[in-house]
Amino acid sequence: MHKSIAVDSSTITRDARARSVAPSAPICMAVCLAVAAACWAGSPALASTPLTMSCTVASIGGGQYRYDFRLALDNHDGTWVPGQGWAYLIFADNRFGPSPLPDFQGNVSDLPVGPWDTFTSSVGEHNGPTFDFILNAWIPTSVGQSLSWSGLSTHLVEPSTLKWSSLFVVGGATTVSFELVGGGSSTCPSDFDHDGFVTGDDFDSYVMEFENGSSGADFDGDGFVTGDDFDGYVLAFETGC
Repeated sequence: MHKSIAVDSSTITRDARARSVAPSAPICMAVCLAVAAACWAGSPALASTPLTMSCTVASIGGGQYRYDFRLALDNHDGTWVPGQGWAYLIFADNRFGPSPLPDFQGNVSDLPVGPWDTFTSSVGEHNGPTFDFILNAWIPTSVGQSLSWSGLSTHLVEPSTLKWSSLFVVGGATTVSFELVGGGSSTCPSDFDHDGFVTGDDFDSYVMEFENGSSGADFDGDGFVTGDDFDGYVLAFETGC
C-alpha cells in the first residue's frame, strides 16, 4: 500500500508502512533522493539560512555519549520572514556514506520536537537521524524560537564537524544541505551548563531540571526521568572532572 505526496509539482511515492516503523528504521532511499531533487532544483549550492543548529556532547560512562541538539531561528543572515518553514530535517548528516552517528538513539522523552513525533533515519545521498513525519514543517513565528532534543551514541564526534539538512521547505524558505553544526564538546558529564567548570551552578541547574521532570534531567538517556538519573548525576558531580 502506497500513498503519494505532492512536493513542488513532483509526486513522491512513499510506503505508507514507513509511518509505523521503529525509530531506528531508515526512510526509503527513493524518498530521500526524490525530495532532494524536487527541492534543490534551481537552488544555489550554498544557500543562506536564518537557522542555526548547535550541539554539545558529554560522556555518560560505559562508552556512551549524550548529544544535545538545538535548532534556533536566530536570523543571523537577515533572510527570515514570517511563514517560512523547514521540514525533512536530518542531523548528523553525511553525503553518500554512513552518518557519523550511525547508532544514534533519540531520547523519546523529548518528543514531540516541534511538529515531529518520531525519530527515524535517512539513507541514500543523505544519511543520518531524521525526524518523522518528514513533510511536517516547523514554522517559527518569531526570532529566538528554538527546538531542542537529545540522544545517545557510542561514537564520539566533535560537534562542530557534524552537518544538518532540511530538504523540504514552505513559505519561501531556502532548503539547507549539509550545513555545519555549531557547538562544542564537554567530556565532563557533571558540567551541566557546559561552561567548562563544575560548580554549584551545575548542581542547582540539574536539580531544577529534575524537579521539573524535564528531559534534560534524563542523565542516563533511557527516556525516563527517575531516581537513577538523580543518583547518577550526584555521583558524577562528586567525582568531578
